[in-house]
Amino acid sequence: MAPGGKHDLSVDGKCIRTARLLLRPWILDDADAALAVYGAGDVSRWLAPAVERVPDIATMRAA
Repeated sequence: MAPGGKHDLSVDGKCIRTARLLLRPWILDDADAALAVYGAGDVSRWLAPAVERVPDIATMRAA
């Protein structure tokens, strides 16, 4: 939190941005990075059964 308790926050359409973070909807170019997370067995075991492990890039792009 910034001094004085104020946050540097902006909301623009579908994006939320702070000084250190950008939250935005997924885009197709995110598939490789997303597969690195959702395709990892040590990650998916904590997400299952809500989210199953993604086996390959084609499946990630289709999600």
